[in-house]
Amino acid sequence: KRKIWHEEYQSSDECFIKPDRYKKFNGFVCKQPNSGIINHAPFGDFGYWCSEIVNFTNEWRLYICNGEILDSGWYQGDDEEKPCPEIDLDLKGVYGALDIGETESGIQLVEFQHPFACGWYGENKEAYVKFLTEGYLKL
Repeated sequence: KRKIWHEEYQSSDECFIKPDRYKKFNGFVCKQPNSGIINHAPFGDFGYWCSEIVNFTNEWRLYICNGEILDSGWYQGDDEEKPCPEIDLDLKGVYGALDIGETESGIQLVEFQHPFACGWYGENKEAYVKFLTEGYLKL
């Protein structure tokens, strides 16, 4: 639901930017293009994923293990008590944490992480153990 593009150098547009190689740095909103936050030369052997800046009013993380949503948790926004919305996606074979966010135009993808690289916002401790264990086995 938003424009996403790939750059070999830091984008000259205001955008959300993250590396196209896993965990080289944390993604962030860059509102001052060409500010030198990231050098304009390639940062190592990778480029960047960029997307339009989106105003999320609430965000949730869904913990998925072989397509099953084990647990979910709110992690940011206006209404901590608001339940996680239903999603209609084919998650068969998926292992990881899917972050979704509420916007004026509906629910959108925020990002997706491997089980070993994200925080836990759920309530079910047994689900967390399953999420980590099975996620590591699928690496």
